[in-house]
Amino acid sequence: MASLGLLAVLTASPTQAEVSDLVTAPTGVENVFIFRAYAEPTLWSTTLKIDGRNVAALKQNSFTAVQVAVGAHKFKLAWPLLSAQSNAELQIDIETGKTYYFAVIGAAGLDHVEGNIIYVRDGSGFVPVEPEKAQPAIQACCRFITPANR
Repeated sequence: MASLGLLAVLTASPTQAEVSDLVTAPTGVENVFIFRAYAEPTLWSTTLKIDGRNVAALKQNSFTAVQVAVGAHKFKLAWPLLSAQSNAELQIDIETGKTYYFAVIGAAGLDHVEGNIIYVRDGSGFVPVEPEKAQPAIQACCRFITPANR
């Protein structure tokens, strides 16, 4: 599917920013796509880590794609301390020949006030998304972020 999107972009007249995106677009060997269409807090990027390694800083409307070896892995969203957002972790067993899509979700902010008590809501996580829903969502919203060590 990534190659179809690339083909569509190549047939149009790309802007300079789009040309830069083409240079770093997924290669077709990636088996894990993680996208952030919208997650609070909106002002901060969250760092995606896989097995303790920094992979990409995902801001609003961005995604990354990586090739992850078959077997058990730990994915983590690490938010900056000032964001007041909770980090999230996901344990996943990558299977041969399967492609995975995850949406980054997050909620943060004032919930309500009762007397002198201020309640806030926060939390983030990974939501698995079916390929037929994830691919159009990524194409509609997101700019590719090149993963570290690619």
